[in-house]
Amino acid sequence: MRKTLSLLLALVMLLGLFTGCDEEETPTEIATRPTVTAEPEETTVPEDAVEETEVPEEGSLHTAVLRAGDPELQAEYILLAVNPEGPFLSEVSLNEDGANALIRWFATEQVRAKLENFGVEEYGEPVFTLAEGKPFQGWIPNAAEDNKTIRLSVADTLVESGILDQLLPIFEETYGYTVDVQSTSASGTLTAAKLGIMDLVLTEQSSATEAFIADGYARKVDGFESEEISFCGLEYLLCGPKNDPAEAANAETLQDAFAAIADGAYLFLSRGDESTVHKLEQSLWPAGQEFGVWYLEIDTQMGPLLVMNEIEGGYLLTDKLTWLIFSQNDGII
Repeated sequence: MRKTLSLLLALVMLLGLFTGCDEEETPTEIATRPTVTAEPEETTVPEDAVEETEVPEEGSLHTAVLRAGDPELQAEYILLAVNPEGPFLSEVSLNEDGANALIRWFATEQVRAKLENFGVEEYGEPVFTLAEGKPFQGWIPNAAEDNKTIRLSVADTLVESGILDQLLPIFEETYGYTVDVQSTSASGTLTAAKLGIMDLVLTEQSSATEAFIADGYARKVDGFESEEISFCGLEYLLCGPKNDPAEAANAETLQDAFAAIADGAYLFLSRGDESTVHKLEQSLWPAGQEFGVWYLEIDTQMGPLLVMNEIEGGYLLTDKLTWLIFSQNDGII
């Protein structure tokens, strides 16, 4: 930088020497012309001034987390073993032994330790919370020739997190199974299971999973008390502009925060796609809420929606994982 400034100043001085030389000059005029002398304070940039120049901060986000920790924002991911005796439209063939082995391993202390530390190194905090209850400590059988392949239907949020990339290779190498992962939306995981083409499901607990169990599509696994087997927890966050014009961060309840956004007609970006996060958001508005031009439904994934919201300066509901990725990359996904 100093070298560049010096070169520029030298160039200015040279130009000054030749200013006014358009007309032809005699040798006498050249000899008698006063010497151009540059004063130090006019031609030299003080070193201190260069060092103290304030550089604008890069990567500063306009969006901030306004609410976290509200009970309504806690999501639970569960495992469901598909019941071969379920009300399928045609005969199905499921790998029960393989599904049992994977479910039991997912509940071990080894997996819990991975979940507990996932994201700490990269984001400075864990992404997931541990499921309640004691870890599974029973026997897990190795694969046999007729049950090596396990078909797992998983909510895309978990796949995108990268946690399965850390877990499944350990399971496969230890026990000899191959896990065929099918990633889809939370609702899509159950649809695939109802077709009888999945051995187990890893998805977000909801009224849809309760109906899945009630309809007879799920079964209990020995060693567990319920068809629903907790895997981990993931939190949702209410994000918005840092100046928070609706004062959502200071609202007494999460519902009050949403009411304040609606009352002020502040911009809100919604998934609008019947996804789990969209259904959660819809449940938080005041009963009978009418939406105007301030409410935009954008049928897209969470990452692009966060990027759009950063530009528009609105409010939105997002999962913690996508927010951590978004903020870690200064708003680039």
